Amino acid sequence: MQNNQSVLYVNFAQYDNAGRILDYLVTNFTIVAHFSFDHLRLKSGRKTNFLKVYNHGKLIEEVTLRNIRLKPLLQFPTLPIVAFMMVYQTLFHAWRLSRHFGPFSYFFTVNAFSALIGISTKLLGFSQKTVYWVWDFFPLTFPDWRIRLIRKIYWQWDKLALRFSDHVVFTNKRLQTMILKTRHVGHSQKYSIVPVGTRVYAARKIRPTQKITVGFLGMLKTNQGLDLIIDSAPLLKQKFPGVRIDIIGSGPEEEFFLEKTKPYNDMIRFYGFIKNDDDVMRIVRRWAIGLAPYVLGASNESYWGDPSKIKTYLGAGIPVITTNVSYFTSEIIQNRAGIVIPYTTNDLVLAVRTILKDTSGYAFRAHALGKAYAYEKLYPNLFLF
Repeated sequence: MQNNQSVLYVNFAQYDNAGRILDYLVTNFTIVAHFSFDHLRLKSGRKTNFLKVYNHGKLIEEVTLRNIRLKPLLQFPTLPIVAFMMVYQTLFHAWRLSRHFGPFSYFFTVNAFSALIGISTKLLGFSQKTVYWVWDFFPLTFPDWRIRLIRKIYWQWDKLALRFSDHVVFTNKRLQTMILKTRHVGHSQKYSIVPVGTRVYAARKIRPTQKITVGFLGMLKTNQGLDLIIDSAPLLKQKFPGVRIDIIGSGPEEEFFLEKTKPYNDMIRFYGFIKNDDDVMRIVRRWAIGLAPYVLGASNESYWGDPSKIKTYLGAGIPVITTNVSYFTSEIIQNRAGIVIPYTTNDLVLAVRTILKDTSGYAFRAHALGKAYAYEKLYPNLFLF
């Protein structure tokens, strides 16, 4: 335990336990108040917001928080209402819980907007220190003007969160450099870097089989490279009869991808959003290869962030096929834990063939790299300052 300490933790539904951060908090803090908000309001996502309170790892309270679920046409105009409800409900329950447990030791989050809520909890006496673990940089070059507007507003929130949070942590050096360059604040502050970790599973026993499954885990967005995976389906089927493609997750372009995969329903399986991480990993650990073919370009936010899906694959001993977008590709290449490809169907299929020729070797090296990012070793540093 973190010396009998408590934490208010706020995140969004799709990322609650990314990198097993929630597992770490529940295991290592005496009291954890976890606020989870479904801000994207995805069709196959979880339908509710909630607050869960843990005491010594045991769930002692669960509260359903108010949510607004509307047709996609109305989701953008209602964002201010969603934001207000998030602020109000977080502050109300933080006040209520602090009266019972006393001020929380930390307010912890990974988003600039919720980091501002955390600063408010400190000013109001509900928490003692705030930790902002910066996961993302959102370039302003996005083609949709509505998204550009949201990102411009987010930049202003980020400036305040960087300046007034007690501890600011970045997931990687590339992200830290760009954030500090564009925000023009807080250069006198001391920052630290804590990468996203992973749960490391026991090494897999590789058994030769004619049924090959490759898989994708994450948000269903065009910049994640799902187009490349789907476009590769006919060639994969031709070269590897019986091959299956599993896709786990939900996202803003889910309907588009479901429609696009209809001709390949015999080999592509969509699982949608799966709430329980153990259920996710029961599927993932059957895969021969994990796919992360991000769309190339610095305008893709994946260029700046930490590839949690890749680390999930590695922790399970699953070799990776990815494109040269994330800073982490150098680790993949150096450790021969997978293959970095150009964004083409031929190269993806060739990479599958290469890995399958040495499945045990790639799996062993992937697992070895995953062990270097075991979350239990990394996350104590988030709260050391």
